[in-house]
Amino acid sequence: MTKSLTIPTRLGLNLAALYDAPATPGPHPLVILLHGFLGWKEEGHLATLAAELAQSGIAAIRFDAPGSGESQGTWAEHYRVSNYLAAVADVLTYATANLPVDPQRIGLWAHSMGGLVAVTAAGQLPGVAALCGSEPTTGNSSSVTPAKLAHWRQAGWREYPSSRFGAVNLPIAYYDDRAQYNGLVAIKDVHVPSLFIAGTNDHLVSAASVKKLYKAAHEPKQYLEFPTNHFYKKDPGMLAKINAATVEFFVQVLRSV
Repeated sequence: MTKSLTIPTRLGLNLAALYDAPATPGPHPLVILLHGFLGWKEEGHLATLAAELAQSGIAAIRFDAPGSGESQGTWAEHYRVSNYLAAVADVLTYATANLPVDPQRIGLWAHSMGGLVAVTAAGQLPGVAALCGSEPTTGNSSSVTPAKLAHWRQAGWREYPSSRFGAVNLPIAYYDDRAQYNGLVAIKDVHVPSLFIAGTNDHLVSAASVKKLYKAAHEPKQYLEFPTNHFYKKDPGMLAKINAATVEFFVQVLRSV
């Protein structure tokens, strides 16, 4: 069962969220799903994972980051890693207060840029009991070369194409905010079971960079590689395999807490 939610935040903005609940009575373990850069809550890898978690007795919440999708705010003023990070805490607070979930069995899952947010959140929020990063970035994209960054600063904004939102203009403030965060530093504060998933054909977040994050993490931890690129959501077979490994991890960890 998928239910639409409106979640208030400390920013004064409401988040548009979807809650997938198991058919059995709660309280259930819960996994908060975080989309990547310019992503959205209905993307195939989030929607299918939420459904499969629910079928396995684990609830899931997925939401549009502040300033994006159907959540309140704007790309120019509110789409920031800092705001996304704060929203995770707000979603966790809302869920434990209003939904039949077990506050001792909360997991975070994230893809790409969401991975940077999830790793940082997992080290800061005491309620998180498990972490899974699927092709998680650790910081600023290597595609932002010094020349591109100089042009961005001069222009004040940079245009990014999106299959869902069209042309998205992000201010240099987005880059400067994101530059505060480093997953390889944040992972040192994470002391919960963690799974890191890499794609051997991923040219946006390389397997080598995911393996660095894995090596910097504390035990217990797992690392898995799949022969896929950054957009495995478009490959039904690969999506099924990665989802299966992800669900298995959360079932083992959250249902044993």
